[in-house]
Amino acid sequence: MAKGSAYHAQKRVLSCSITRGDGWILAAEVRGSQRKPYSVEIEILPKEDDLQITGTCSCPMEIGRASCRERV
Repeated sequence: MAKGSAYHAQKRVLSCSITRGDGWILAAEVRGSQRKPYSVEIEILPKEDDLQITGTCSCPMEIGRASCRERV
């Protein structure tokens, strides 16, 4: 969460939307180190007494890794 807050404070989050369905989908365009902004999507689904959180990012670090900076 701290990295996400830092990206927001640095005005790297260019757009953000939240869609409600079975859970919540957060979609954003984030400026990283590349010229083209990255597309980030985080899905939060309620599972019994817990939450299931999954996400994707179009940044180069996402390929083959469990996480990237933009999704944090």
